[in-house]
Amino acid sequence: IGNILFYKNELDKALDFYMESLKLDEVNNDVQDQISNMNNMAIVYSQKADLEKALELYLKALKIAEKYWLPLNIITLYDNLGIVYLM
Repeated sequence: IGNILFYKNELDKALDFYMESLKLDEVNNDVQDQISNMNNMAIVYSQKADLEKALELYLKALKIAEKYWLPLNIITLYDNLGIVYLM
């Protein structure tokens, strides 16, 4: 639902869904989905020009991805970090 709202440019509503999903992921210790939701939230914050919050989320997700050695997530997060640094 968060992704649909994002593409409809309903960014605050999308964030609400991503945050709720992240809470459930943390309860269930679902590392992959935690990273995915943090990445999605960071993208939303980038769109809202809140680059500090975006960087904070990308770095938090990167730390988890590195801890569990999830190379595809690591690559994606570094790529997205680079985009934020270019903004």
